[in-house]
Amino acid sequence: MISLLIAIPLLGAFISIIWKKAVGILLIITPVINLSILAILRPTLVEHLGGWKAPFGIPLVLDNASYITLFIINSIFLILILSLNRDLLDRNYETVLLILLTSTSGLALTGDLFNSFVFLEITAVSSYILAYHNKNPYGAYKYLIIGSVAGTFYLLSTILTYVNTGSLNMAHVS
Repeated sequence: MISLLIAIPLLGAFISIIWKKAVGILLIITPVINLSILAILRPTLVEHLGGWKAPFGIPLVLDNASYITLFIINSIFLILILSLNRDLLDRNYETVLLILLTSTSGLALTGDLFNSFVFLEITAVSSYILAYHNKNPYGAYKYLIIGSVAGTFYLLSTILTYVNTGSLNMAHVS
C-alpha cells in the first residue's frame, strides 16, 4: 500500500504523455489520491518490495517523519498546481511535475541509501528541466554543475558507508 504513494504519480506521468487532454485533471487528482492514501495509512509501516527482507530487499518506510513530509509535499504540490500559470502547462512540463512528485515521494519513503541516491538524481534532473523553462540556459547549467558535484559526493559517501558497514539499509547502518 505504501508503494502506491510512488506508483500513482508515476502512472500519472505515463498517462500524461499518452493522453494530453487529461493533464489538468491528472495534476489535481494525483496529489488528492496520495493525500487520501495517507489519510488511510498509519505511520510506522514498513513494506519490503518484492517480498525480500532487509538487508537484501528494498524497504519503504512510512514513519512519523516521512508521513509528515509526504503530507507537506503533496499539499504543496496541490496548492502549486491550483495556482500555476497555465502557460507552463502548455509547454509540456506537466509530465516533469508528476515525475518530480514521484521522486520526492520516493525520496521520503525509501529505507535504502542507494535508492535514495536514485530518487535524488531523478529529483535533480526534473529540477534542471524546470529551471530551464525560462529559457535561461546559463542558470540551468550552473544548477546542473552544482547538483552533479553534490550528487557525486552523495554517491561517494554511499560507497564509503557500504564499504564500512556492508549494508545500504538505513536501519542497519544506523
